[in-house]
Amino acid sequence: MSPPRYVYGNVNQPKVHIVRQQPDDERHPKPWTFESDMTLTPSQRMAIDRDILRRRMGIPTMKRKIVADERYYWPNGVIPYETKNLEFTVSSDLNTAINMWEKLTCIRFVGRTRANQKQYRDYVTIQQTYDGCESNVGRIGGQQVVNVSNGCGAGSIAHELGHTFGFVHEQSRSDRDQHILIVGNNIIPGNEKNFQKYSNKKVYTYDLSYDIGSLMHYSDKAFSRDGESKTILARDTLVQSWMGQRNGPSFLDIKLANEAYQCDRHCRTNFICQNGGFIGPNCNCICPYGVGGFTCDEVAPSTPNCGGTFRKENGTILSPNYPNDYYSNAECHWLIEGPFEFLKLTFRDFHSENEYDVLDIRVYGPERVGQMISGNNVGEKIIYFSSNKLLLHFTSDQNSNFRGFRIDYSSIHSIDIDRHH
Repeated sequence: MSPPRYVYGNVNQPKVHIVRQQPDDERHPKPWTFESDMTLTPSQRMAIDRDILRRRMGIPTMKRKIVADERYYWPNGVIPYETKNLEFTVSSDLNTAINMWEKLTCIRFVGRTRANQKQYRDYVTIQQTYDGCESNVGRIGGQQVVNVSNGCGAGSIAHELGHTFGFVHEQSRSDRDQHILIVGNNIIPGNEKNFQKYSNKKVYTYDLSYDIGSLMHYSDKAFSRDGESKTILARDTLVQSWMGQRNGPSFLDIKLANEAYQCDRHCRTNFICQNGGFIGPNCNCICPYGVGGFTCDEVAPSTPNCGGTFRKENGTILSPNYPNDYYSNAECHWLIEGPFEFLKLTFRDFHSENEYDVLDIRVYGPERVGQMISGNNVGEKIIYFSSNKLLLHFTSDQNSNFRGFRIDYSSIHSIDIDRHH
């Protein structure tokens, strides 16, 4: 039997120009919704209120991201749906949103028709409205509604579909304070309830890391009192730009959907995916953006004259064509696998188009969004990483190009870090 196929960089990765929508729901929530766009059943609301009370009383909680009660899961990951009053552009965005989830999960949206309506008594009606987007959380039984509007866009519709099969908001997790800070003074008075952190024993993260780049994360200006002040700050300021992205599901969003719906339950594999990869519904490794190979142990292809794998004790990372201007629409992936426990990066030179030509340093692992560096104010600096493995990703757009960067790396022992400090 031929080995399973794989695809390099096969998960939607927000590119340099990140789509960060602040839906109307995050500015003007409807009174019947929870956290701006979730329509809860009475039992769901009661469970959440109970969890919030438990947390306030100091009773131990569990991390929350997706409902785990199988009553709220769609059998076999099949979500029957019908549409109502959708304009052409909204219908097109819906199809794009559905494809975002179906591409790398076993979740399937199946059209409900007169011929199969008896088979599908639980179903979703996706209808167009004129004020925002909202959805139930998980399967609630019978007909349930997803409201979308012209202002949603494909990414925001994909966000609502995530609620439909069980996702809740990322920033609600009980471990969120390790990663973000809620700025209460910047929230529209009366909307503080939309920033509750809570946990339910029947809601799990499947031990996946907090994901600032999740499609299910609030934007950093959600419910802002003046529309400009940030209500959520990332503790690592260099990952702030990922927050609220609506390009599509992140790698960890896709991984969670596969875990929750057991998309690999039919697979009989004898290999282990590396670098945060996992077995997908086709029994192959689904890899974080930037790595690939049969077991996600290879770096993804790059623009000529950049990228590659570095395994020596020392080396140099250069942008394509350095010290001359890098190319338009460049894309480079570097994977450093040093022989010792730690890595040291020394920035010797850095000049790129601010915000649009970006170096993404995956300091938290290949599976999570990284620190974004751009512009001409980096200067010479040294960064230490408590790992011997690091993925870097550089992209440029088609506009202004600059000389790029030179970064020296060293693989070092921990004792060397102490000496340098």
